[in-house]
Amino acid sequence: MFKIYAILAIVGIVATVGTGAFVYVSSLQERVATLQANNAKLEGAVRTQQETIKRATEDAKHFEQLNTQLSADLKVAEAGVDQLRSTLANHDLTRLTLAKPGLIETRINNATNELFKQLNIDTAIAPPIEPDPAQ
Repeated sequence: MFKIYAILAIVGIVATVGTGAFVYVSSLQERVATLQANNAKLEGAVRTQQETIKRATEDAKHFEQLNTQLSADLKVAEAGVDQLRSTLANHDLTRLTLAKPGLIETRINNATNELFKQLNIDTAIAPPIEPDPAQ
């Protein structure tokens, strides 16, 4: 009889240990699945962050090039302003206007019209492209 109790006890212990091991392995598998899902999310976030950093670096280089171009354009514009100041300083427009009012008025009006035309060209918004009804 003692052998039967001993065998039942051993079977019970083995069953308990086996059940515990099964539950432990199952929980480990769930943990691994959760950690793999979290790892995939983190890898996606890292890729997105790396792309964002790359794009920001490219944008910074592009803005630096634009800034350099704008600086060059500003120098050209300042040279034009300096030339205009020099020209205006060498001419007494008041005296010329009083001496030849028709000539000066025509030149000033023509130059003003050209300036307004160029401003309209520079600031014009392109009209929207209409779809072709034949297509």
